[in-house]
Amino acid sequence: MEKDPFVVSWEDRFANIYGYTNAIQSAVTALYKKYNAKPADFAKLVLYGPNGRQQADMAKKLGFDVKTQMVDSLFSTVGNTALL
Repeated sequence: MEKDPFVVSWEDRFANIYGYTNAIQSAVTALYKKYNAKPADFAKLVLYGPNGRQQADMAKKLGFDVKTQMVDSLFSTVGNTALL
């Protein structure tokens, strides 16, 4: 509405970039620092993401090897179960 003082919706990419991406990177970086850890210290990564592509992109940004360390989220066969 023209005089509505509040934003009622955003494109999904804004929530993903400024919410999901920043929050996950900050949290994992803090854990790396607190426990003096690095991605190679972990055998597997289980990671929520709004879609499969963003899960893989986030794993890469965090330094994980997507092919060997990332657990299949079943996103392509089950979908986003957080919305169920």
